[in-house]
Amino acid sequence: MKTVGIFDAKTHLSELVAEAERGETIIITRKGEPVAELGPVRASADERARTRRIYETVTRIAQEAYERNGGGIPYEQIKEWINEGRP
Repeated sequence: MKTVGIFDAKTHLSELVAEAERGETIIITRKGEPVAELGPVRASADERARTRRIYETVTRIAQEAYERNGGGIPYEQIKEWINEGRP
């Protein structure tokens, strides 16, 4: 977690927002006291549920394709690739 003073936050807002987009949380201080927090937008419960459904569907399709084609890319490899793409 990064801490910056309010003057620096104003001066470097674009860079701080880019950091927040990458998942960083920034605490903004005034006279050394924390007054605000800048960070990534958290997914709602609905968004998390939708992402989970998509993940489960892709995983099921990959498993079915693997079984139907008698091999190919191992299911565990496909599952690993899917997991690598998850935040």
